[in-house]
Formats: sequence, C-alpha cells, structure tokens
Amino acid sequence: MLSASDNDLICRSGPQTPGGRLMRHYWVPVALTSELPGPDCDPLRVRLLGEDLVAFRDSAGRPGLVSAFCPHRGAALFFGRNEEGGLRCAYHGWKFDVAGRCLDLPNESDNPALRERIRLAAYPVVERAHLLWAYMGPEREPPPFPGFQFWDLPDEQISVVKIYQEQNWLQGLEGVIDPSHAPFLHSAAPAARRDQAVSALRTERIADYYWATSGWHYQVEADDHRVLIAASRPVSSEQEFWRMNVFLLPFYAMGPVRSGADPVANVNARIPIDDEHHFIYSITWHPLRALTDDEKRFGEEVYGVTLGFEKGDPRHPGSEWMTKANRANDYLLDRQAQRTTSYTGIPVVIAQDQAMTEGMGPIADRSGEHLVKADLGIASARRVFLRAAKALRDQGTPPPGVFDTSGYGVRAPSKLMPAGVQDWVGALSEFYRCRPGINPPQP
Repeated sequence: MLSASDNDLICRSGPQTPGGRLMRHYWVPVALTSELPGPDCDPLRVRLLGEDLVAFRDSAGRPGLVSAFCPHRGAALFFGRNEEGGLRCAYHGWKFDVAGRCLDLPNESDNPALRERIRLAAYPVVERAHLLWAYMGPEREPPPFPGFQFWDLPDEQISVVKIYQEQNWLQGLEGVIDPSHAPFLHSAAPAARRDQAVSALRTERIADYYWATSGWHYQVEADDHRVLIAASRPVSSEQEFWRMNVFLLPFYAMGPVRSGADPVANVNARIPIDDEHHFIYSITWHPLRALTDDEKRFGEEVYGVTLGFEKGDPRHPGSEWMTKANRANDYLLDRQAQRTTSYTGIPVVIAQDQAMTEGMGPIADRSGEHLVKADLGIASARRVFLRAAKALRDQGTPPPGVFDTSGYGVRAPSKLMPAGVQDWVGALSEFYRCRPGINPPQP
C-alpha cells in the first residue's frame, strides 16, 4: 500500500508537481505523426501533463508544440490560421513560429522591440518512429532519446496504436506490469478447467503455459530507473516456464511476448493527459524484419481499434481516441458470453483491463491495498518512481536514465528454461538485451 501523500505524488503530473517535473526531464510522446499530415495542416489540440497546448506544422513541414493561448489576451490559438511559416491568432493577428518567436504584431506594428520580447511558450519537437516527441524539461540541450530498439526502423518494421483512457496513468501502467492477472482477466475458460489442461501439457508451445493461474514464483531485479519482474512455474522435472514484465522510468511498461524464437517487441507508453486521463501509445516493432499483417492486426484487435472510435468532445482533447468499448457502455459486457466463452464477457483485451482499472475511479486510493508476492514488481516500480521524484524535488538530483539511456534496450520475453536457473536475468538476456548496432539517435 501507499500512503496518501505518496499516492498523490506518484499520480499527479502537472507542471508544479514532483511527478510532473520528473516526467518533463524525459522525451514525451505528443501525437501520431499522421495527426499533422503536412505543411500548414489544421492545428491540433493537445493536453499533455496537465498543460493545454497546440501542435502544428509550419509551411516547411516542421512540427511545433506551443501554448494553447495567445500571450496578447489569451485567445485560443487552435482557431488560428496556420499560414506562411507560423500560426496566426484569429483574434488580433499575432503570429508565432514553431519555436514560439513572435513574427508579427499587426496592432503594434511600429514597435519591433516589443515583438522581439514577446515569446509564446514552446517545446522542441522531433519526429521519430511514427510519433511526435516533445522535450518539456529544463535542459537547454535536450537529452538523447531512450535506448529502445525501434529508432529509425523502416515503416514496415514498426506499428503504433493510440487510444484514450479515462483513468490516472499509473493505474493503466500497473496493469501492464502485473504478472498474475492475465490468466484470469484475459482468458476464455474458467480457471480450474484451464489449470487442468495446462498441467497435462507436454508441448514446446510457449503460449500454452501462459494461462496457468497457480504455481508461480515471482522475483524482481531493480535498479535506479528499471524494474525486471519475472514469473516462473515448473512444467516438468527438467523445465520451467519463465515470463517477464518490465517497468522503465518514467511511464513505460512491457508485458511478456508470447511468441516463439522470432518474437516482435512491444512497449506501452502511458502518457498523462492530466491527472484523470491518459493516452496509451503501444509501439510494436521487429528490429530485423517487416511486421506481418497478422502482427499488426493483433495489436489493433488487442487495443480495440478495429471496433472504431467514439466522436470526440472538444472539451476533452484526445477523447476522439476513445474506442467503442468504454466506460459509458460497460465495455460491451456480455453476461451470456461470460457464462460460456469468456472469463469477463468483455470482448476486447484492453477493455478488460480498463474495466478493472478505470473501475477503481479516476485516481485509485492505494492506502487500503493488501499486496501479495505477485505484486512485488508493482511495489518496486512505485519505489523507483517515488525515489527519483523525491530526489529531484529535495536535492535537485537529475533523474536516472535521462542521459545514460542504455537500460531501455530491453524486451519482455517468455521462455522455457532448464529447471533450477539461478541467474534468470542472464539466462533471459538473449531476448531482452539491445541488439548490437542499434543505438538511440540524438535529437
């Protein structure tokens, strides 16, 4: 369990909060590149880490992320004209470029000194891996990107899915690094029948072992910015089945890959819109080959994209990415399916998670929890985040993993291994270490 004060610290992401300041030291996904399709396209409303912003492309195609409000008298720049190298406020014509510099003051045109002084809050934006990334932190020179394996891969080797969540970012992230929920929540059969089937297996198919609900042993390996969470279970006197979940500061999580010798990799970025809403950016990639149509479609089905999206509400920027299975319709719950073919009766994997985590309320109260051994990884991830946020707040200590990004070159594997493995981190290393020759680019 967390104290009320620590729960508040870890959940709040606004500009003046310890958690929000921590997140701003890292590169933050802002939007899909497809949301700004070309030069002088329509501006995009953005709410990110509790700030109201506008994203746009100038006439040269350069992306920008600026304050949502004109510094003249606070008019909404979303309604502005994107033209001739800048965004022009529709109220009085003040115009700004992607760096926030004032280009024109039509109603004060004889005062060039004022124009030089006027600045619109703006953040550096870079396009990588089908996403626009912003640096919102204090460094004059932005840090390198985290050392994931997907930077600069060809389009056919990477896929990104985006959806909107009506809950605090931490609730969603903890679902990804929870190693014991999936055999219940995401399964199609009652637990007892499923365990009987698994115990009778003599197979090399990794996915068959994934659904056992009991007999697991949990271990955690943590450092200053990363938590590796292992769950293992004997399948015979000679073999054990192992799977891993991963947390990476400040808002990344990985669940175990359940494919064979040539698995794709996936990471979830859980990006706070504000304290009660967040985006999932699910990034799937293979470092050596193109993704298959099935691999791309699987991700879209898991996240409910194939169901379509609800009509967005301008009062809630990003809500146009809410899928058809959502809180308002009980996530398409079918009680008859729950009795017969589905453990939950909810048809979409991510909606099954949402029903549990959004059902906790917009911000979960963790002070009354009763954690068990299966929650070791969740407790460790909370400690890693809290330690980094408090060190930044109290001593000004730079957050870990910002400049030394090598720890991000991981994948979350599942694998059959010989019984009695002691060095499980080393034994799984062929799956989670960064492929030689792939290094994060500089901004």
